[in-house]
Amino acid sequence: MQFECVLTENVLFKMTRLLHIPLRQKYRCYLQSNWRMANIVLVKILKCGLPIARSKPELFHEFWDELASLFEDFLFPDSIEEQKQEDKIADEATDGQMIQLLREEVLPFPTMVPTDFIRKIVVLLNKGSIHSSMTLNDDCSGSIGLREDFAKQCFETLLEFSLLDTEIGTNPEETSVTNRLAITSLLQRFKEVLQEAIDSERLNKNIPLQRQKVAEISFVLKAIATVIASMKKASDKQTVSRKTWNQIIGLYPYLVQFTETSSPQIGKAVKDALLEYHDLLQPLNSEN
Repeated sequence: MQFECVLTENVLFKMTRLLHIPLRQKYRCYLQSNWRMANIVLVKILKCGLPIARSKPELFHEFWDELASLFEDFLFPDSIEEQKQEDKIADEATDGQMIQLLREEVLPFPTMVPTDFIRKIVVLLNKGSIHSSMTLNDDCSGSIGLREDFAKQCFETLLEFSLLDTEIGTNPEETSVTNRLAITSLLQRFKEVLQEAIDSERLNKNIPLQRQKVAEISFVLKAIATVIASMKKASDKQTVSRKTWNQIIGLYPYLVQFTETSSPQIGKAVKDALLEYHDLLQPLNSEN
């Protein structure tokens, strides 16, 4: 077999580990071209290597562990740099390319990928779907800040993954558990963001919300509306658990507290989200 040496010598793991070095450093690289070139090479390697790793999971334990760590370090670097707007957009697109790779080569095959790797990716998508770990300064300058397109892509990927048809794999039960993990994690993150915003507003009643915070809250509210709409469609196939519905209903009180907001952007988003609850309102059981 012409690829046997690639398997036995663990070449895919070794190449990934080597590329991890400049990708981990990212904005700390002396030459920015280093991590950018490493990223291009990695994408090409993964497009060829991931199908092989999926087909022989018993030979690639080290590879999956290294890849999960690489995604974490690359997508959420510890350090950042001052950038022009066009560079920010280009780097956000590069990050999005990584998510797209997961969307095409990993998430559609949950029973062919180690469960631990799937769980780590769910955590990363969850983290990216709400906000970037790189925050703005008080004057909304000086760092990358909210990567809205990237956040949207992470959210859409997480939602798509959470609603995957359980019949695609050979182990429907395992697939179903992993899918529920994704949406449960996402809804919990929604609750945390909304609760934090509510607590912050109580402490700073007379201080307008920062532009970044307004964008983040608005994005979460829009995401909630999308989740509910998607769940209502999926419920026809009985793919949504009672626990998930309870989580969605549990968000309702948090949304109500935003109805008195002075922000038109948040006001519009919360209105759309609340309207999605219409089909969930049912009369109490009564004998009369």
